[in-house]
Amino acid sequence: SPAVYFTARSSTGMYFDYVSNSVLFSSNASERIKINSTGLTISNISAATSDTDKFLVSDSGLVKYRTGTQVRSDIGAGTVTGATAATSDYLDGINVSASTTTPVIGLDIDGLTELSTIDNRSFDDIYALCLEDDQGEGNVKIPMAGMLRQNTVFLSNFYDSNSTSSTYYFFPFNTLSETSSNQYYNSIPCFAAGRVARIMMMNMPSANMSTGTWTTQIRVSKNGSTANTSTELTPTSYAIGGRIEYNPYTSFSKGDRLQISFQKSTTNVFWNSVSCVVVLQFGII
Repeated sequence: SPAVYFTARSSTGMYFDYVSNSVLFSSNASERIKINSTGLTISNISAATSDTDKFLVSDSGLVKYRTGTQVRSDIGAGTVTGATAATSDYLDGINVSASTTTPVIGLDIDGLTELSTIDNRSFDDIYALCLEDDQGEGNVKIPMAGMLRQNTVFLSNFYDSNSTSSTYYFFPFNTLSETSSNQYYNSIPCFAAGRVARIMMMNMPSANMSTGTWTTQIRVSKNGSTANTSTELTPTSYAIGGRIEYNPYTSFSKGDRLQISFQKSTTNVFWNSVSCVVVLQFGII
C-alpha cells in the first residue's frame, strides 16, 4: 500500500503518503494538514469571528502570532490609516499633505521656468492640467498653444449706402467709403499666425437702419479667396444699436491678407451709420 495509516479509520487521522513523501492529517476524508519537503500546508482555516489584529509568523521555525502594528513594521510598510505627507523627487516644488480624506497637492512655482524664457516653438508641446468638477468628462489637459492668444481689434466706421442684394461690400479701414473692389484700405495684413475670432456690425447714431425683416451675410476672404461665409444673420433690432455677430474662426498664417465683407438679402435696405469690429487672435509673438 502507498500509505501507512496511524488510525483505525482511513478517513480520519494521521498517515504517511509514500508517493508524495508527505505526512498528512485528515478529517472526514478531507486533507487538513500536509507536511513535506516544500513546507507546511494548512487548508480550510476558519475565519475569525472578530477582528483580532493577530497574524501567524515564523519565529526561528516556531509558529507564533504578531499584532497588526508589528507585522507592518516587520515588512517595512508605512502607516496605512491616512495619507502620508510627501514631496517629489521629479516635480520641482510639489508636495502632498497628510489629510486622510482630502489631501492637498501643492506646487511651489518659484522654482519653475517662466514661460517668457521658453522658445516660442515649444508652446505646441506644453499642456496645462484641468480638473473638471462633476461634469462627467474627467480630468483633461489643455494645450497652451491654443490658450495663449493675443486679441487685436480692428474697427471700421462707415455709412452703408449700397442698395444691391447681389454684391459683397468690404469693410473699409481708415476711410468712410465702402467698395466691392480690392483696395489697400479694405485689407488687413497678418503680422503673425492666428485666427479671425469674431466680427460684429452695429448700427450707430445718427441714422437708424432700414426696418423690415432683411438679413445680412458676412464673408471672410483670405488672399483674395473666400475662406468662410456666415448664414443669413438677423439683426437684434432694426433700430439704433441693432447688431449681428459672426464667429468664423478662420485661421491664417503670417503674411496672409484678410478682407471682411457683407451682403444684404434685400435691395434698397441700409445699415446706414454703422460700426464694425473685427477681432483677430494671434499666438505668442
